[in-house]
Amino acid sequence: MTSKNNNAEEQDEDETSSSDIDEDDGGSESSVDSAEDCEEPRPPVRRAIVVMMCIVQAYATTNGPLRHKFKVALSIGDSGNVSETFTQAAVFVQYGKFAMTLGQNILFACVTPQKRVRLAMLFVFIGVSIPPLVVYGMGSKWIGTVFLSYGLIGLGLGIFEATFLSVITPLGRLTKAWAIMGFPAAFGVVNIVGMSLVSFGMPVPVLFWYISLCVPLGGLIFGSMVPKDAQEEESKYEQANLLDSLKDFGSWVPAMIPLAMVNAVSHFVMENVGPAAFDTFNDRQVSLFSPTSEDHLLNTDRYFVLLNVCLLLGDMGSRRLAFCFELPTFASNVVALGASLAASVLGFYLASQGVAVLTLLATALAFGGAGFNYGVSAKYIDRVIPKAHNLAAYSLWMFVGYAGAIGGTALVSVTRNWICGGKEYPHQCLSHHH
Repeated sequence: MTSKNNNAEEQDEDETSSSDIDEDDGGSESSVDSAEDCEEPRPPVRRAIVVMMCIVQAYATTNGPLRHKFKVALSIGDSGNVSETFTQAAVFVQYGKFAMTLGQNILFACVTPQKRVRLAMLFVFIGVSIPPLVVYGMGSKWIGTVFLSYGLIGLGLGIFEATFLSVITPLGRLTKAWAIMGFPAAFGVVNIVGMSLVSFGMPVPVLFWYISLCVPLGGLIFGSMVPKDAQEEESKYEQANLLDSLKDFGSWVPAMIPLAMVNAVSHFVMENVGPAAFDTFNDRQVSLFSPTSEDHLLNTDRYFVLLNVCLLLGDMGSRRLAFCFELPTFASNVVALGASLAASVLGFYLASQGVAVLTLLATALAFGGAGFNYGVSAKYIDRVIPKAHNLAAYSLWMFVGYAGAIGGTALVSVTRNWICGGKEYPHQCLSHHH
């Protein structure tokens, strides 16, 4: 009896495996996902979230409160030509991401994806170590440190994000779900926990050094997690080079167009709303309900901690939520992307009103929309795009998204001027930080 049951189970497993292979090789284009969005036969490798966090924490230094702290350490105000130079230097993180997302497939075509991940970590480590070592440690006021630091971080992130997500694809969709939640979690650790400690007196360089030293830790965890597991299915997930993927563009590029366009908008809003808020609410205290009011004041560092709590809840929650919807058809995925787009646009509009309490809601909406877009798109790419073009698809998707990020970062000063309307208020829109 036991033998018969075992044989039946083996037959079921064989049929399931055969069905999976048929889906991977062609499958039904109308059926994008299965009913297993909230369940995964393969157990998730949860430490993928830690690897993502260790690298993305460095990114949090380029567009969060630590970006403004870096600016203050260089004795740069929030208006004028030098401030604008700083803003354009900060765009270098986006230039680096934009260039290397696809450029890695040309410059490092002979380097395996796993080795590219390690190379990315090296770039990030050098870049994020410049502020604590050169500016805070050696007292340099050279604005070139911004170009170097942010440029290197951008180059590393451009290689890392798409490649890491592709490398861990064999580990299953739940592992991917954990990994993408590492993005908002990293911002939460830096901008909530870290900035809370700063508001209570911890020196800013300590936070920078923590972020820097986490990068090699992420490398160690990645080494223990991915290579063995990924190599077991290396032939199944072998990636075509970029040229071969482009030759076969008809099998995957058209399906990526709506994802890429929404990604560009969500990246624009993410990279614009946060930094504009940090440059707008630049007094020691924030007036919560009106720019002209002297009432309902909150310490600025603690306000930004609260803002980043909203960011974390919106972004992380929406990324996980995306994996709990079946979205079995192309149309259902387009509807989901439309919802994420609407949340991003509404968030941008509310942030432009310049009211501190509305900016909290705006941040939750903007990053919630971006996170939902991320989760929906990642699941869609893994299910619909041919496995050989997985890395190319992630690269194209992020390449277009980073184009939006460049625009968002470059126009931070424009958005701030729009919010402030050329005026200074008691606790915001000041020409110099306090």
